[in-house]
Amino acid sequence: MIMFNCSCGSTLTIKGELFDWFSPTKLMSPEQKLAFGEMKMDDSLPRVSAQIFEIQEKVLDERLSAQALADAIRGEPALAAEILHLANLKVGGKAGRVQQLAHAIAYLSRKELQQFVLMATVKDFSFKAKIFSFEKFWRKSLMTGRVASYLCPKFFPKCAELAFIYGSLLNVGKLALGFYQPRLIDRLIKTSLDADLSWNMVEGELAFNHRMLGTVAGIIWAFPNDLIEIIDDHHTSFTKSTFSSLLRFSNEWSHILLDEPQFVDREILECGFQVFQFEEQRLLEEMKAAISVTPIAA
Repeated sequence: MIMFNCSCGSTLTIKGELFDWFSPTKLMSPEQKLAFGEMKMDDSLPRVSAQIFEIQEKVLDERLSAQALADAIRGEPALAAEILHLANLKVGGKAGRVQQLAHAIAYLSRKELQQFVLMATVKDFSFKAKIFSFEKFWRKSLMTGRVASYLCPKFFPKCAELAFIYGSLLNVGKLALGFYQPRLIDRLIKTSLDADLSWNMVEGELAFNHRMLGTVAGIIWAFPNDLIEIIDDHHTSFTKSTFSSLLRFSNEWSHILLDEPQFVDREILECGFQVFQFEEQRLLEEMKAAISVTPIAA
């Protein structure tokens, strides 16, 4: 699907496959095009349905009430359940459980809800792997989102509404790898666990880059451009305080909260302590008090 945004604020969606001139590679860098072509990712990655894009269009229509949007989303029961789940996860224990879909929609901004719809769709994708665990992957990913959502208002309040979604989607390259080669992702996980090594160290030895796969998948799944750039940089060290660097720090910090110190990239973690002026033990105590270590089952 191709989405055209007009200066008047309206959005038009058409099926890209109907036009010979359209290809997702037009939006890719040379390196991304190479990955896309060599790995035949166009055939291996699942697609976001037209119904999901139609719901996103309705979300952007300011004339529709929260109740009207809830009625539209209920037409996709799995999506409705996932939005409720994600809204509760974002709220955490601070504002109580959200029980009604209309309440969840009212709680989220329209821009945030649009990304919730897309994330819920991606979260529903699955592939055949024996060792790779979707539950563990999303448990870690959603914890990153929760950490980012907690920290972001203190530093980047204008980005706070997107922190949960963007943090949760940093590692979609691992999903892309699973669709492309489920046996390889099982091998990566087994080697990482057996040798007690970080994913990045094992991935480097096997000459794979889940960041690159994540950016290609993000283009195909119609992620926002800024999110695609953040995915591409999420394992890069930093010296400046930016929304992207805060998400990188949150990604590593989620390993600590989930008691996975062996998977932490200490270089990025130290960058975060220095740039954002955090003291590790004090932040650990603050995080444990604010964020449940065991999130709602993914």
